[in-house]
Amino acid sequence: MKKTYNERELKKLFYCLAYARYCFTAARDALEKLISLLGTMPEEELGKFFRPFMCYACVSYVNPFTQGRLKGKLPEEFASIPNEKLQKVHELLLSARHQFYAHTDATLSHHKFTIRAVCENGEVRYSTHIDVPNLYGPKNIIALCDYQNKRVDKLVNRLMGFFVLSNNLEERAIKAKGNAVEIEIKPD
Repeated sequence: MKKTYNERELKKLFYCLAYARYCFTAARDALEKLISLLGTMPEEELGKFFRPFMCYACVSYVNPFTQGRLKGKLPEEFASIPNEKLQKVHELLLSARHQFYAHTDATLSHHKFTIRAVCENGEVRYSTHIDVPNLYGPKNIIALCDYQNKRVDKLVNRLMGFFVLSNNLEERAIKAKGNAVEIEIKPD
């Protein structure tokens, strides 16, 4: 898709790409740490770490795809992934973030919610459980983060190559199209 950018919009696009790289890397790093912990702790302790790490990774990954007043959001082309499995993981992360991790009150009815009563030594205790959406596991999310980081890097390199040709954004923009630059966004 071709889009025309003025200087301010290009700066916002660069910021958005840098922020996306930060978020994808943060999600990846959290999941790498989770994987390293999985083999070192007792099974009963895993839930204490798995949920918060997955929540952080999910929210971090999806953040660049949401509109922010200052940061903007990634171009739509980044939401389309040619690898079917990675596309499914991407869609599940979006859904999990919007319907579970960041906005549980909005759609809690879509998730299985269980209340358990446990009687120990004559005392009744209650515990709750919510089924977390299946996100295909940390390794698939890491693969998706790596893939998106490569796409961000490729687009940044293309944009930088465009600017190096002139060394002067204003001069290049005026020559190209008045006060704007037309750039085709193709992350693949």
